[in-house]
Amino acid sequence: MTSEYPSNPNENKAVLKRTGYTISAKHCLWFAWAPANFPGPKGEIDSESRPLFDAKPMGATRVKVKVANPAQRWGHNNDPGRASGANGLDGSQGTPNDSRGLEMQEYKSPGFLSEHIIALPTHLNKLIMILEKDGVAPTVAKPGTQEILGEEASYDAGMDVTGIFIGMHDGHEWKNNTGTIDVDVTWS
Repeated sequence: MTSEYPSNPNENKAVLKRTGYTISAKHCLWFAWAPANFPGPKGEIDSESRPLFDAKPMGATRVKVKVANPAQRWGHNNDPGRASGANGLDGSQGTPNDSRGLEMQEYKSPGFLSEHIIALPTHLNKLIMILEKDGVAPTVAKPGTQEILGEEASYDAGMDVTGIFIGMHDGHEWKNNTGTIDVDVTWS
């Protein structure tokens, strides 16, 4: 006689919510908790720059973000010597370039409510996420979990996690970025 239940109870864990999103290269984590109509220091508009937010459904303990099409291209404007619009997920067109963290202190400010978001020292044009905890911006006492995303990544969504923001890593000035990338967000 066979059992209808898996031997490992986590084996066939139910998907609570799966949603496909299009992330714009203009989406910036620095706008995640900014007040409405807050202007960026390089002329960014919060309605264009606010990153995608997906709320955690009740009962979820993990979140997975998967890039739907790794061949999609996005990037910074085509300034000579800078990252180009042909960049892909690794932010480098396969070769190292524009490897730097956040360039302008203005983005790490109480005005943005972003002073505790980490400036990642990596290539530009990388997809990044931050787990929101207890519905508030990160603080020294309760930092957000911030990660560089590859084609697929899974994260624990503990009791204090209320949602996930997904956006672009750039040194500054998101308004001139181009392109999009499609992702699936699955909560289980």
